[in-house]
Amino acid sequence: MRNFLSTTNGNLYNHHHVDKAPLLADRFLEEGYFKTGHENLTLEPPMPWGKIFKEDPNYTYGLNAMYPTEQFVFAYRETGKERYLKVAESLHRDWIEQNIHQGIVNRYKWYDMSTGLRTIQLAWLVKELIVLERSPETVLFFLDALSKHIQHLSNPNELGQGNHVIFQMAGIYATCNLLPNFQPCELALPYAQSQFTAELENQFKSDGMHVEHSPSYHVYVVSKIYSLLKTDWYSDSIEQYVEKARQNLAWLYRPEGQLVLLGDSEQMPPNSYSYLSRSVDYLLNDGNQGIIPGTSPALFPETGYGILRTDWREKPFNKHSYLFFNGANHSNVHNHPDFLSIIWTSGGTPILVDSGKYSLDNSDYRNYTKSTRAHNTVQVDRLNMSAAETYPKGSSITYIHHDHNLKVGYVSGTISRNRTSTSHTRHVTMREDKWLLVTDSLHTDKNREFDQWFHFHPSITAKETTASTATYAIGGTGDYLHIYDLLKNAAITQFRGSESPMTGWYSPRLFEIQSTESISLSKEGLRSTYQTLLLISDSPTPPALASEGIEFSSSDGRLEFCDQTEPAVCVKITGSTVTLQ
Repeated sequence: MRNFLSTTNGNLYNHHHVDKAPLLADRFLEEGYFKTGHENLTLEPPMPWGKIFKEDPNYTYGLNAMYPTEQFVFAYRETGKERYLKVAESLHRDWIEQNIHQGIVNRYKWYDMSTGLRTIQLAWLVKELIVLERSPETVLFFLDALSKHIQHLSNPNELGQGNHVIFQMAGIYATCNLLPNFQPCELALPYAQSQFTAELENQFKSDGMHVEHSPSYHVYVVSKIYSLLKTDWYSDSIEQYVEKARQNLAWLYRPEGQLVLLGDSEQMPPNSYSYLSRSVDYLLNDGNQGIIPGTSPALFPETGYGILRTDWREKPFNKHSYLFFNGANHSNVHNHPDFLSIIWTSGGTPILVDSGKYSLDNSDYRNYTKSTRAHNTVQVDRLNMSAAETYPKGSSITYIHHDHNLKVGYVSGTISRNRTSTSHTRHVTMREDKWLLVTDSLHTDKNREFDQWFHFHPSITAKETTASTATYAIGGTGDYLHIYDLLKNAAITQFRGSESPMTGWYSPRLFEIQSTESISLSKEGLRSTYQTLLLISDSPTPPALASEGIEFSSSDGRLEFCDQTEPAVCVKITGSTVTLQ
């Protein structure tokens, strides 16, 4: 139970080590309050269970999930000192009296995930009170509340979505294993077993990727299931659902050691989840231990991720080039409307970044980070894409290839957007440490506006722009990034930290926002084609492409693009077909 509790609940107070719980619990007792990051929350009942702090419902969810009692539960289990148990008991009692007996207004009272997590602690508390031979009145008070929790979690109409189901069912599992003779478990446990297995099958594709399109939630869910395996509550068969997902983790890390900020993701210490996967060990230890992740390209065909990366046999890893192509469309849970978006690191330097999540509230920054214009893709008529109206469902990737001898790879995908009657085909070619070629073909039913967006790492700063080029300084490298509109028919607009329109923002962590450079290449028409080159050079002004060994010709949507620097390579794009020579 300790392993499960210590890794299942959240990190509201940034604790990671159970053995430090007594120190934290003593500090909270001495100070008389928790420091929440919003305002001070006293330990003394009555607690503000229904209050939304600073318009942040995520905090209220955590409060109702009983995150404040975690350290006291852990401290009691470490020391056996009942003063810690009394704090947890008093806060659970206050929750029950206010929310069940008094019926206060609290929209997170029976919120799916917080109810599941709270039930785990409540079941543990009931068992502990029985062991301590507390009065029958006390035990019955908590048992009655626990029965209502199990009744709620067993109601199919209260079943949540996505990974929340795992935590709802975990509440039932915990109760029925800690209190095996508890009468509601006769029906509740079979229900939980069935729903838990079904949800695991929904959460992970056979290629081993989590379908909520967020690397942060990929590692989060894998870590929680890993903790379940540490208990004796579950069949060992659940390991099959996460084994591939554990080994895939290394592909979700950029060369600079951070998770890809796709969807509702945020940066965290690089070694946070190294215990889950020997492939992450390999990544973080520069190949000196662990297991090599595999050979690029990495295609996850059911999920829809395509990843190009410098050969893992080349060291150091933090100098690798990396391209992440998002062709996934399974769920709108923790997903952003960013189909066919890309993320790019060149020679270990982050160039194109995703927006991050900022928060899960309804703030302006949150609305921006989950908008289509906040991602490296094409926006149509200034509208957000929609998972519901974008096809195909599943994966939209059509080609992927990587030639390590030529140091060139490409990945392609096609989607249809019903809302704007638009077909969009994207080809992205990467030459390691040098350039990225992005071609977009868009066909629609009437004259529409198109914006091809690129968003740069905050270390990159704008220098100059012309009618068909834009130049940026890459901080700390002495190099420059040059954007070429090869067709010379787009209107180029640059932004940095703009409020109107809201664009040019980057959120690497929760509630952290940084201004960053963004650029849009805009066109109008029934059929629009982009051929955009992102070139890294030591020249502070856009060099003539011939001086960089680059030649290209383009007509009627066809492109032949050759880089004559050794080893020479040519890319030919015709419609939906790409060839490499």
